[in-house]
Amino acid sequence: MQRICPYTNQTFIPKRSNQKFLNSESRIAYHNAMAKKERRNKLPIFKVLKNNYNILISNLNSKSEVVRSKEFLRGAGFNFNQMTSFHQIEGTNTAVIFDLGYQKTEKGNYRILKCG
Repeated sequence: MQRICPYTNQTFIPKRSNQKFLNSESRIAYHNAMAKKERRNKLPIFKVLKNNYNILISNLNSKSEVVRSKEFLRGAGFNFNQMTSFHQIEGTNTAVIFDLGYQKTEKGNYRILKCG
């Protein structure tokens, strides 16, 4: 019974019943290409997350929390539409980017804090 290699599109006779690729080089190249495609698809989002994280960490310096205005963060290039998750911290919804969070205060500013 012949099979078609998903990477090279060549027909081959498998040596094992579960063999899907022509050889190990084709298998490795196929999985590397798939991983590269996945990384490329995630890259635009990761760039925004990395930029947001760098803005938050540079404002914190060595402090555990600071307060900044929305205009200040936007002027620094912060994108409020991208975060990694939401957490409840001290009873307040907190947008989190990796280990840093930001909460909207009553005055409309943003409290930046370390979460972990």
